[in-house]
Amino acid sequence: KEQRVLENQAMLKWNNHKKAKIHPEVVKKNLSNDIKAGFAIVVPLNLLDHLSTSMLCSLGVTEQGSFSETGERIMKYRLTHDQTFTVLEDSESLNNLSDISKYPEMIYGHALPRFIYQILSLRYHYPNERILMCKFDLCKAYRRLQWHGSSALRCIAVFGGFLYILLRLSFGGTVCPPAFTGVSE
Repeated sequence: KEQRVLENQAMLKWNNHKKAKIHPEVVKKNLSNDIKAGFAIVVPLNLLDHLSTSMLCSLGVTEQGSFSETGERIMKYRLTHDQTFTVLEDSESLNNLSDISKYPEMIYGHALPRFIYQILSLRYHYPNERILMCKFDLCKAYRRLQWHGSSALRCIAVFGGFLYILLRLSFGGTVCPPAFTGVSE
């Protein structure tokens, strides 16, 4: 516990990654949207000492190329939560403390062969029927899964003098992809 308190104090001094410091408007907008959507709650910074199991994660911003509705190339920014980074050498990050073996195996990248197999199976069993399929993207699907309360306390971001307790899966947690894959499958 003492090491965690020291790490949190060091993280408060260090703060966030360089791109989050360069793009504070992106961080503010994303955190504000997370609060409005119920993906995070904001509490005063002085409550950190009362959250005994808390772990701070450093925020970052990643840039992605995308296209506008008119086909114009635009830059999009995504907020990341670095749960691997620690300030002090003796500290363990949330990702290092996570037991990935307790999560289901990830099956990313194997959708097409599974669809083909399903089509072949349906064609075999129903040779004269139409086969209808659709693909859709759920808005913020990854954020639909929420942390257990004690896990949320281990995923706290700091910005603008406030603590942001992340209630949903974050972009930066080792266990988040397999947790999402297990539910989405």
